[in-house]
Amino acid sequence: MVPVVKGAGILILTLTAVYYSWYGQQWENKKHRTMKALYEMFLYIQKSIECYAMPLGEIFRNCSNPVLEETEFLPYWKRGELKDAVNTLKGLTPAVESALLHYAENAGSGYKDAELQLCHNVIAELETALNSQSEMIKNKNKLYRTMPFLFVLSVVLLFA
Repeated sequence: MVPVVKGAGILILTLTAVYYSWYGQQWENKKHRTMKALYEMFLYIQKSIECYAMPLGEIFRNCSNPVLEETEFLPYWKRGELKDAVNTLKGLTPAVESALLHYAENAGSGYKDAELQLCHNVIAELETALNSQSEMIKNKNKLYRTMPFLFVLSVVLLFA
């Protein structure tokens, strides 16, 4: 009876480690995809202001991105509720979140040059975050991939 219970316990702990590893990788990848989608969206906003001189309300309504459509962000953004849209995002770096909130507070309050500067500030923060995050995500994914094996090995060595 004891070996069966021990084996079941090891199996449960192993499955938990594998699930945690999978979930961690998914979370890190989702954060990276979200920041990349925001970067692409702000490039679109910048180009729309710069080249086409479109009004912000129309630009916001035309924004679409499959990654951002999976979140609650885009419906708020399209309605012009920018602060609420930013508050729905999770996993952003503090600098990116601050830049997005600054944009949300000041969008539409200036002329073309001021709007372009706001977009440029957000794009610069997103570029910085994406560059630092791309290397970090590789390392974290390696950790998440090896963690279940190390955990299983330690459990088997301790209890077998």
